[in-house]
Amino acid sequence: MERSKHVQTGMWVQLDYSLCNEEGECIEASEVDEPLIYLHGFCQVIDGLEKGIGGMSIGQTKRWAIPAQEAFGEYDADGSFILGQEEFPDPASVQVDDEFEMEGAEGITFVMRIIERLEDGFVVDTNHPLAGISLHANVKVLDLWPATSEEIRIAENARSSFATGQQPPSDFFSVPRDSNAPTGLLSPAQLVRKPS
Repeated sequence: MERSKHVQTGMWVQLDYSLCNEEGECIEASEVDEPLIYLHGFCQVIDGLEKGIGGMSIGQTKRWAIPAQEAFGEYDADGSFILGQEEFPDPASVQVDDEFEMEGAEGITFVMRIIERLEDGFVVDTNHPLAGISLHANVKVLDLWPATSEEIRIAENARSSFATGQQPPSDFFSVPRDSNAPTGLLSPAQLVRKPS
């Protein structure tokens, strides 16, 4: 199969990138010797990053602004509320900025962050810490290559999981590679992810 010269759905993309807030503070960036590798078109990076990268070619650099709704979403005031101490297995050990995974309606999981400790409970926030913040992307595409049919199958299953708020399949983060592909898909903690 002939390799595409431009980023499109079903292509592995290797790139150097940085994401900064409006004040110019770097929020996240690839390491010098560890570029980001992701499969384009399968919700592995935030919408605004994926949209901006689409159509780029190897060696091309680009800078653009990503509005909050295409980054980590607008801030939802209803996402902050009070939970009683009885909701936590060990409330005495809970600290501000601790994060907990909770299961909501229809089995959808979400993360909540403790933002304030009260006398008989906690104020929690289910918004992503970067919700409501516009970002600025700076990207250089280093390499492109087509995904195999098996890699696309795994990515499609994972995309379906993200859409319903479920955890992706365990093999999503250890996608098999053909012998010509660079190794080292970043771990879930390192990927630039959409909030659930």
